[in-house]
Amino acid sequence: MAEHLRWPRTEWLSFTLQGRPWADFEWLGQLVFHGAYSLGELGALWALKTALLVCVSWLLWRLLQGLSAPARAAGLAFWAACMIPRSDLRIELFSCAAFAALLLGLERIRTGTEIKNERAAAVAAAGFALWANIHSGFAAGLLLLGLYAVAETPALLRKDGEARKRALLFSLSLATGALAALLNPYGVGVYTVLFTHAAQSAAVSTAIVEWAPLDFARDTHRPALLLCALTAIVLVISLKRRRLPAAWGLTLAVFGLLCLRHSRFIPYFAAAAVPFALRLSLSRSPSPEEPRRLEPACAAAVVLCALFSASIAGRVGVLRRTFDPRYVPAKAAAFLEREPRLLERKLYEPWGWGGYLGFRLPGLRVFQDGRYLFHPLLAEAGAAMRSPSLWADFLGRRGIELVLMENLPLRVATTRRYPDGSTRPFQRPFYLEYFPREDWALLHFDEKALLFARRKAFEPAWLDKAEYKLLRPGDEAALADALSRGEIDTRRLKAEAERHSALDAELARAGLLPTRP
Repeated sequence: MAEHLRWPRTEWLSFTLQGRPWADFEWLGQLVFHGAYSLGELGALWALKTALLVCVSWLLWRLLQGLSAPARAAGLAFWAACMIPRSDLRIELFSCAAFAALLLGLERIRTGTEIKNERAAAVAAAGFALWANIHSGFAAGLLLLGLYAVAETPALLRKDGEARKRALLFSLSLATGALAALLNPYGVGVYTVLFTHAAQSAAVSTAIVEWAPLDFARDTHRPALLLCALTAIVLVISLKRRRLPAAWGLTLAVFGLLCLRHSRFIPYFAAAAVPFALRLSLSRSPSPEEPRRLEPACAAAVVLCALFSASIAGRVGVLRRTFDPRYVPAKAAAFLEREPRLLERKLYEPWGWGGYLGFRLPGLRVFQDGRYLFHPLLAEAGAAMRSPSLWADFLGRRGIELVLMENLPLRVATTRRYPDGSTRPFQRPFYLEYFPREDWALLHFDEKALLFARRKAFEPAWLDKAEYKLLRPGDEAALADALSRGEIDTRRLKAEAERHSALDAELARAGLLPTRP
């Protein structure tokens, strides 16, 4: 976009879907990220991420207005703990800020404080026109507006002029906001993408963690699950006491259910649940000393949330690494980078690695990446991995010449029969079944990734030098058994071991491994 001064309309970053129509609904957010990266690379992007999170914090602080400072601090700390799985460096952070700003604006209208109601529809139109060009999270904003409009609908039947005015204002803002979202390079395409994504949600939620339900086994999901439980309790008590505003009840119920169903809705639910649940819980103070008595509990909540967040940050190395090799195939990417001939081949890589490889290796056309376009390919690959025969058919049908796979500690039970008739069981790596030696050669392996090449696609002489024929990860027991029987060319094995051990040093000298910021 920056180079050619036009919006992308077809896919060109992959070899699988090249030329397909593509609605790049994040184009404006991408340009902002590109501008930040051009100014200061990943350091500038970190600064932008921090600014967006601080912006959301400030908006939530204002939503918590009316509570004591310790209670507001506890609320922000709890929100921060909930946000851990959604606070990666991603364009979605713009939507988090926009959603919190919209929520604050709706509350000011609902309570009739400060904001000029007459301007609300125009503000909504301008805001959604901008938001729809930054990120698809604008749909969450429209849903929030719709819930406030529905909550105020009964006011149309009453004689309360202010209430009727609010109901009409929310409805008008929803209509103008939905229409204004069409002011983008792809028109109705932004809505088409949303409907397509919704239709694929069942399949996507089984393959992509962020679209899966909240899971207590994931420690990063536990604060959000606790927030869901606490919010449900507060809702029930508030309903019994008849102190629950309809807009709050609808917002918490709908976004709570969405959050439980898809963890990607954590930011939107937390932005509403933290201020609403706290205000419902602390709205009645039996005595002037009540806020002071709550200070120790608020301080304890802040400390606990800080300790939890610090433990997560320490485990994932969030302040120590730019690209953590535990999550991306850094060494494999460096190996591919020094072998330009491989970048021209049709490479299959897991869905979660496509974005990293495309960023790290600009000359590579990926099989798939994290964009919505590739959800059908994700499902196709997932179905193919159910058996070696299905996998072989999938790779052949797609014309795959290289396969980059995660080095998983999966083993299959095998039995070797010796010439004397005796047998011995072995646990051998899964890839021996999915990548048989007669068809595939192992070119690279490390702690994270395995790289296989289809033999028919490469010159035998080059493969003989590049392949690991004997040194294969996870197959040490079988290798030791073959060595003890004198079945292994020890000179070849030694050469392969030396080549592999020298790889890290060679890549580091060439500056091809990722560095710490």
